[in-house]
Amino acid sequence: MKYQTESISQWDLRRMKQKILDRIKRPSLGCWSWTGAAAGDGVPRVMVASNHRHVNYVVARAMYFFEHDHVPAINEVVGHLCRNKRCLNPAHLELLTPEECHADSSRSSGTGGHDAQ
Repeated sequence: MKYQTESISQWDLRRMKQKILDRIKRPSLGCWSWTGAAAGDGVPRVMVASNHRHVNYVVARAMYFFEHDHVPAINEVVGHLCRNKRCLNPAHLELLTPEECHADSSRSSGTGGHDAQ
């Protein structure tokens, strides 16, 4: 699912989705907080075994795919309207170009912003 879902079976996709949902704290309003592992830059990631190998996925990209049934292209970045990179609320995720993402991140520390709903 990195950029193509054809390489991951439907069974692996369902397993990945459940693994992600099991690691999200979902209040009724506001940000859904990731409680799983994150990379050194704080970006939530999940490791999934697929086709006899382990692959790390950026969780926001996976959540965007599960919500919109659209795999973000290599030149698309999943941004956070709430400015909280550990948030996985699908309503807070948006597709950006790398340029838009850079401009957006220069305005925010990435540790949280308004409480988007």
